[in-house]
Amino acid sequence: MSLPELVRAFNSLPRSQKTPSGLVENHWQFAVQHVTLNTPGDLVHLVNPDSRFVHCEGPAQILSCTSAIIQADIVLPMLLKAFVTKLGIADPQVPSYGPWSWGTNDGNLATALEERMKAAGVREELCTIEVGDEKKIAIQQEEWTRFLGMMEEKARPKCAKCGQGAKDEAHKLMLCSSCKCVHYCSKVCQKLDWKQHKGLCASLAKSAISTGTTTTTIRAGSGKGSPSAGVLEYFQTIAPDMPEAQALAREIGLRLFKGQLNGIMYSRPILLVHNRQC
Repeated sequence: MSLPELVRAFNSLPRSQKTPSGLVENHWQFAVQHVTLNTPGDLVHLVNPDSRFVHCEGPAQILSCTSAIIQADIVLPMLLKAFVTKLGIADPQVPSYGPWSWGTNDGNLATALEERMKAAGVREELCTIEVGDEKKIAIQQEEWTRFLGMMEEKARPKCAKCGQGAKDEAHKLMLCSSCKCVHYCSKVCQKLDWKQHKGLCASLAKSAISTGTTTTTIRAGSGKGSPSAGVLEYFQTIAPDMPEAQALAREIGLRLFKGQLNGIMYSRPILLVHNRQC
């Protein structure tokens, strides 16, 4: 959608002080957060402080921009799209809705966004962005830390057959010598898994070559020159073709996309159980 189309769609959304569940305040705290990729990128991370429901848009190049105005030009359509697309919730029974209020930890970005929102024709009552609520900012940062930690822990290499991780540095997992993407704890597990793995092995090898990666080991913030793929790169290029990754994504409420990853969403387990009552 173009920005004018996003603005029209966003302005038409119903909004109230409570979210559709009626359980929590309809306030959203957001921040631009950096994620290490082979080409570094940034996410717009939104959280409802009361329910701790989280949604991300991106990645995009935001923090590298020298002006808050330029950053606002990038962030504005991402914020609008988040609500126009129902915060990534596919359930047709969950209604679309707009925020009652929102805030951020960056005063310069807030000011620039307010100006851009007014110029774009965003509904007047949402052209004010709160800044400085320490409690909401702390919750947003806590959930961001939780998100990265969860991704790193869940994506640590595990044996494709038995699911066991490396016991210690002296007993590292082996990589499939062909695709160099799937790990095994022993030759026995590798042999037992070959019947299931062989159909996927060639496509994984092709994906690894096309993206320039040699392993699907994931480490948030991996350094330059590391053979490890970044968290988002893995979920963009490898995970959509892997049954194990698809099962993991369902478990933690993550949407897998092939190619550009727009709209990463997760919620804490209690929200998953209660139909994402945000």
